[in-house]
Amino acid sequence: MIATTIPHVGTTPAQLICRLRLTARHGNPTSGEIEIQNASSLAIDIPADVHPLQHLDIRVTDGQGKVVSTEWYGNQFSPAERGTTLRLNPGESYIAPVSLLATVPSSLRVPGAYTVQAVFEFPGMRIVSQPLTLTI
Repeated sequence: MIATTIPHVGTTPAQLICRLRLTARHGNPTSGEIEIQNASSLAIDIPADVHPLQHLDIRVTDGQGKVVSTEWYGNQFSPAERGTTLRLNPGESYIAPVSLLATVPSSLRVPGAYTVQAVFEFPGMRIVSQPLTLTI
């Protein structure tokens, strides 16, 4: 899904695309990856005082549509000694591995289908991936 919210640079809105993919690395059915792509013609700076994924939330619903995620994905990262900025130039992507059910307590992880959606949000920008279905 493309976000065309602020920040605006000149008269052109900044655009980011958020993609969530299932990778099933090492036979793990819950391993995936997140991609944040700059789809604009301008560089976009993403503040990262902890980690670029501090802005990521992974929202999960079970097969009945009940929300089972309880944590913010980005809370798992420890503060860095110094903050940094992730700069995405036009067409450039940031890709990182993620655990698709990391925000779901183990007591709620039962066999079945789940719908997973990534929300990447920082001041002035909010992008949401297309829903992804996985079965464990």
